[in-house]
Amino acid sequence: MSEQIDLIESIAELEHLRQRESQKVQEKDAQLQAVSKLLELFNEDEGQVNAILEAILSIFEANVVSLYQEHSDKGVTVRSTQAEFNEETFQPCEECAIYRKARSGRCVNIPDITKFSCEQSEHCKLLHSKEGALLISGITTQDVQYSLFVEREQGRVFSRSELGMFQSLIPILKQAISISAVRHEKNYLLQELRNAQKLEAVGHLAGGIAHEINTPSQYIGDNLHFIKEGEEDLRKVLDQVQELRTACVQQGVCQEEAQKLSDVIEDVDLEFLMEELPLAISQSISGIQQISKIVLAMKEFSHPGIKDKAPLDINRSLETTLTVSRNEWKNVAQVETDFDETIGSVSCLAAEINQVFLNLIVNAVHAIEDADMQERGKISLSTKRCEDHIEIRFKDNGSGIAPRHQNHIFTPFYTTKDVGRGTGQGLPMARDIVVNKHNGSLTFDTELGVGTTFIIQLPII
Repeated sequence: MSEQIDLIESIAELEHLRQRESQKVQEKDAQLQAVSKLLELFNEDEGQVNAILEAILSIFEANVVSLYQEHSDKGVTVRSTQAEFNEETFQPCEECAIYRKARSGRCVNIPDITKFSCEQSEHCKLLHSKEGALLISGITTQDVQYSLFVEREQGRVFSRSELGMFQSLIPILKQAISISAVRHEKNYLLQELRNAQKLEAVGHLAGGIAHEINTPSQYIGDNLHFIKEGEEDLRKVLDQVQELRTACVQQGVCQEEAQKLSDVIEDVDLEFLMEELPLAISQSISGIQQISKIVLAMKEFSHPGIKDKAPLDINRSLETTLTVSRNEWKNVAQVETDFDETIGSVSCLAAEINQVFLNLIVNAVHAIEDADMQERGKISLSTKRCEDHIEIRFKDNGSGIAPRHQNHIFTPFYTTKDVGRGTGQGLPMARDIVVNKHNGSLTFDTELGVGTTFIIQLPII
């Protein structure tokens, strides 16, 4: 009898082991299926990370999946399966236990959020519900810290096997983030290359057009000066003719010819011509001088960039850029300049620094337009020589930069402007040129509703 009992117990134990092994096989199979599902998402889709978040949402039958990216200023940006939270940036509570666990770099299973939540209300920005279960994992890639949150509603805790599955998926997500960052950087560099090629082509074209305009402009200018001198000589002759006509009338000689001359003088309104012709000639000369100034500015601004730095007159470069961009600002703002004449020349890549100046002026114009003022705005440009560097300021009284955008204005492709009005490349490109190519700095001061000042500092070498 005891042998039969032992046999039954052995059979039961074997069945229990079989079921445990079967469960492990099922769990491994589920993990493999989950991994396969994520691996299928590794394609050229730019939304790869978002697609993987959606896949994790489906795999764990969760309510929300969120990926948080930390920035150097301690701010956090979220990418979430809930669209209304996407790209939101906020400051998390440093005392929040859940936030600290997320930064630990480990995979953590929290069955009940309420037992770990911070008492301060700010922690709710990390979670979409104050109650429920949570899986967390910290991810570090390319020196950037991320945190993955998988949330379920209250009463639906995560099992140990789901935690294991979660751990197996983290390397795939880490790889996806790395690939996404590399693709983003590649696309940015390709776009920058295209822009550089486009600018170079426009520069060559503008230089050629400027040359073609300059030649007839010189003819017109020379001829206008000749006409002005001729008008002055003709005025002397006409004065003598007038005196001769008056003498003929007084002395009663050549009456018929004198009368004809009087009629012609009256018909052509000689007095009006003598008064307006000098003014018309002076205005024409002033106009052609303005054309020549614009043409010269175009040639200087669009001159193909050289590979090596060369001395550049910053004040003259700013004046040239203002001339080239006049059509952008003339109806929007008054421009005031305060240039320090002692700054001299600075070693620069002229074409690229000119592009920075243009970007900042156009940016100021757009800020004033966004402020929707009843009268023209004001843009102030100033230069100042400091001990070991020069300082260039671009100040506007436009709309200012909202706090939520201030951390992103130098991020490539980040823009708050309407489609067709901004690509999100102007300020990142400007910062790259100033900081990386000239060892300078580009910073800003801003106040919402008051205006913004961009400050460039370039070293004096």
